[in-house]
Order: sequence, then structure tokens, then C-alpha cells
Amino acid sequence: MIDDFDTRVASFYAFMIERENIRLRRSLGWPREEWTYDPIFKIYSFTNVRREHDRTTVLLRQIYDEHFGEQMLEDYGRDWRDDPHNNSANSLNALLLNCAIYRYFGTISAAKTIGWLEDWTTEERSRVIYLGQCGDLKFTAAYIVPNCGRAEPKYEVVCDVIDGLWKISEEIVSQTSWERQVALLRQCWGCGSFMAKEIMLDYVLATQMYPVDWQTWTPVGPGGRRGAGRVLTGRLQTLDEPLALDVIQRVYEVHSEHWREDFVKLDLTDVQFQMCEYDKYSRVAEGRRPKRYFRPTVDAVTRGDAADAAEAVEKARMQ
Repeated sequence: MIDDFDTRVASFYAFMIERENIRLRRSLGWPREEWTYDPIFKIYSFTNVRREHDRTTVLLRQIYDEHFGEQMLEDYGRDWRDDPHNNSANSLNALLLNCAIYRYFGTISAAKTIGWLEDWTTEERSRVIYLGQCGDLKFTAAYIVPNCGRAEPKYEVVCDVIDGLWKISEEIVSQTSWERQVALLRQCWGCGSFMAKEIMLDYVLATQMYPVDWQTWTPVGPGGRRGAGRVLTGRLQTLDEPLALDVIQRVYEVHSEHWREDFVKLDLTDVQFQMCEYDKYSRVAEGRRPKRYFRPTVDAVTRGDAADAAEAVEKARMQ
């Protein structure tokens, strides 16, 4: 007899598979009405299975590759990742700085307006505040950027957060564990677990330097804890973070039994992200609704990987 937990794990992976199929069908230019026949997916917005496929992340990666990646290749050659901390500490610090400030604003327009920063000086700080005063810096609507109880404009609050982060940036980039990196970021004023995770995920994406605990640890936010509770118990329940992480690890350990080999590679952090999305999906099924409706942008960014996706999508069509 199949255990109820195993059944719920299978349902969770079925949710992820359909979300990935939507991305693949969309990337090939299928008509929107054929992306999915699931009524919840049709109406409401859920993130891609892999964060790197989300539109903002795709565009930010282009900026990281243009400035950080090309500079590292020019200075140290193609083998710089073999010993990344040997001569590149300043470049890594600068990358972390840009990952932080770009993610706090969360929009490509703000990233392009601010430009690439090599250092966080008094002059750069004043320039960012001036851009904010001119109304040139837009914040994302995808998540709430807190003002930390302050009355000042959010762009000033962000600059105060960056002040603290920049002071310990060298210590952060010297770590090989991202659990430790996230913990250091969370010690900074105004940097909670969500933003610490967002910053470090961009950093790993840009460097392709995977921490030693990449497949064994991941930060788990409130949404992920609720999703893990649903998988564990079959009902809405918010687990504490250690138990939620244990559930996510157990679910990830069996991904080869559920996740198709011709799909993108799954990491532990992908499962954590999708636990949050699974909770949103389940809320709709229970008669509630998440924050965002599905209003897709279809352009070269969302169709950029169509060639690689073709075979997988054709198989999905036949299912």
C-alpha cells in the first residue's frame, strides 16, 4: 500500500511538472490557451521551477555576465574559478554589492539606472539617493521591500542596508558554505532571510561557484514552511524551519523517481521555492487566491531557450 506521504510527494511533483511544461510550451511560442488546461495555472501567477528562468533573473544575469563575467575572464582567464579567491576578492565583493542593490530594488529599470558599481563609496551612495529623489528608481511588485519601520523613502533605507552589507562583504565572499553566507547577511540591519537568499542566489548564478552545502541546505521561508507542512501532513500547517528543511530534503532525495530526465536539473533550493508555490496553488484550490494574476510577457527573453526545449515539449504534448 502506498503511504499517504508518498502520494502527497507525487502530487507535489505533478504540480512542478505542469509548471515546467507551461514554461516549455510558452518558450516555443504555443498559443496561450494551449500552455495549460489547469484552471488555476491559467489564471494565477506561479514562479518557474528554476528561478534562473524567471524574467528578471534572466535579464539580471545578462548584466552580471557583461560586467563581472567578462571582467573575470579578461583578468584571470577561463580557469579563474579553480581558485576564485586567489586574486579576485575585489571583483567578488563588487559582484555581491551589485547583487544586493539590484535585488533590493528588484527591477531591471533600477539596475540599469544605477549601473554597475565597483565600490560603495559616499559618492555612489549619494548618487543612488539622488536617483531615488528624482523618481528614477522603481521597486518590484513581486515582493514587498520593507522600510524597516522607518519614515524615510525606501531608497534611503536600501542604502542603509547596503552600508552594513558592504562592511562585511569580504567575509561573506570568503565563505564556502551558503548557510554561513546567509547567516552573515541576516546579521546586517534590514536584511532578513528572504533578501539574504535572493542576494546569494544571484551571486551563485553569476559566479557558478556552488557552495559545499548547495544540495544539503537551503533557507526556508514562511511559504516554503507552509508548503512543506502540506506535503508532510496533508493540510495547511506551518512547520518550524528545521522540520520544513527535513521535509524538503526528503522530497528532493526522491526527485529522480518523479522528475523527468529530459527536464532541467533540479537543485534542493528549487524544491524549496516550489513548496512556496505549491502552498499558493493549494490555497486557490481551497477557495482562496494568491496575490498575483498571470499576465505573461512573451518576447525574446521568454522564448530564449526554445531550441533546447523543443524535444521536451514535444514529449509533453504526447502525454
